[in-house]
Amino acid sequence: MFLPVAAVLVSQHVSGGWWLLLVGWSFVWPHLAWQWAMKAPDPLQQEIYNLKADAILTGMWIALIGVNMLPAAALFRMMSMNLIGAGGLRLFFAGRGLFLASCLATLQLTGLPIAMRSSSLEVTLSLPVIVLYPLLFA
Repeated sequence: MFLPVAAVLVSQHVSGGWWLLLVGWSFVWPHLAWQWAMKAPDPLQQEIYNLKADAILTGMWIALIGVNMLPAAALFRMMSMNLIGAGGLRLFFAGRGLFLASCLATLQLTGLPIAMRSSSLEVTLSLPVIVLYPLLFA
């Protein structure tokens, strides 16, 4: 998740705070979510909550990168595979609703412009995610 979003943030020249949030989301959040699921009385239910939180955060990040087409597609694909793999169509549709709501709310609150074009750097850093993630986890 880090590479596609980082490619867009590089081109947007954002402050260091956004980079810290990205590092936290990409590298700290998965470990926290795993710990919460392992220590929960009902690990499966906790993991479903974690996946729904992932959907919300993914929608937020896609909005923050201006719905940049290829990185957004990579993130949406990864999130969708996780949701459908863990909970089937029911979790997929619930997560997709949360994703869409968070994306639209973030776009509305921030007023960021939608920039769907992807630069060569964004394509280069998104393609490995699109190709390798399904091979590793599907």
